[in-house]
Amino acid sequence: MRTYLVKYKPDDNSSIINDRIRNVGKYYTLADCEFLVKSEFNTSQQLYNYIVKEDYKTLSIIVIAIDARVVDGYWGVSKKELWDWLKNNG
Repeated sequence: MRTYLVKYKPDDNSSIINDRIRNVGKYYTLADCEFLVKSEFNTSQQLYNYIVKEDYKTLSIIVIAIDARVVDGYWGVSKKELWDWLKNNG
């Protein structure tokens, strides 16, 4: 399984996109329209294609694979829940 950062520009269909992201696997909501996702998809393109399917190909969205190790892969200040999620899913 890989971890991905998914971020998109909100629009009238945000609830549909959010549901698709949440159905991929374990996820952590960073902010509105920003998620960390643990998924069985092997590439960012595969996850992107699943999220947008055929009906949201014009949506402004980015999917980035994160290959972070606990020791040096991420750093910053945030809620404890984020660090716990990364520790358990990163």
